[in-house]
Order: sequence, then C-alpha cells, then structure tokens
Amino acid sequence: MARILVTEPIAEGGLDQLRAAGHDVDVQIGSSPGELLELVKGAQALIIRSATTVTEEVLAAGTDLVVLHPLYDDAGQMERLAAEVLPLLRTA
Repeated sequence: MARILVTEPIAEGGLDQLRAAGHDVDVQIGSSPGELLELVKGAQALIIRSATTVTEEVLAAGTDLVVLHPLYDDAGQMERLAAEVLPLLRTA
C-alpha cells in the first residue's frame, strides 16, 4: 500500500486505522524544513497540522505525493481521515 508521512501528533486511533488498512505510517514529529524535504521523498501521502509548512519546495520534492491532508482540531477529524484519505490511497 502507501507510505504515509505524518509530521505532527495525531490520535493513535487514526494511525492505527491507517496501519490496519495496510499502509506504512512514518511518524516524524518535529522535523525541520530541511528534513521535511528529504522525508517527503517516496511518500504517497502527507498528513500535517498547523505547525508544518508545506512549501513549493516540499511539493516539488514529494514527487510521489497523491494526498496532502491537513488535520484540524475537531471531533470529526479522524472520521474524515478515514473517509477521505483511505479511498484515495487505495487507488494510488
């Protein structure tokens, strides 16, 4: 399946859902902008929150990205993650 790069803390239940679907979940909390340029290579999905800045350089380095998913602090974010991201990754 897909390699999913997660750059900020999210609920473990959401990560478990992604893993259960067969994805390689790569959690890299606190990465510098320079590190992000390297980490995004080979990832099909990037899950961020408000502390991660996705620049044009990051998008250019992430040549395999098919999904960029920002998460927000509300009760339905994990349900949206499962509903929106997983189907896209299944087609990748």
